[in-house]
Amino acid sequence: MAISKRKRLQLLKDISAAFLQLSKTISSLSDGELMRPGSVGKWSGKDVMTHIADWEGVYTGILKDRDASQPVNWPTEDDTDEALDAWNESQVIAKADWSLDEVREYFEQTHADLMELLERLPIIDPDEAVEFTKYHYSMHYDDFMACRVKPAR
Repeated sequence: MAISKRKRLQLLKDISAAFLQLSKTISSLSDGELMRPGSVGKWSGKDVMTHIADWEGVYTGILKDRDASQPVNWPTEDDTDEALDAWNESQVIAKADWSLDEVREYFEQTHADLMELLERLPIIDPDEAVEFTKYHYSMHYDDFMACRVKPAR
């Protein structure tokens, strides 16, 4: 079923506000803080940015597949936590040599591509869109806060 114009506008507004908050948090960190290895488990803030962008890319692909009446192409055959964790790790490793500027561009571009689809495709599941965006950002907000270097006393 097609999403109403009012509901679509509210969805886009909510996702945009959440992305802006996430982007402001990321912008408040220095390059050194974002690049520091192991500040989020094994990952750096740069790695978390890559991870978020990867999943927005996955969702963009899902939306395109559905719009073309094609089978949805998930990143793993198995949706267990272990399989998804392995996929997440493989994606971060594949982009480990990217510069912070390249990751920033990827982060911004995948979001822009996703928002363009959410704006124009006739059939969107708002709950799914929130899951891949606003909810996912909130899951990683504290990760970015963990990147912040606390001043020495």
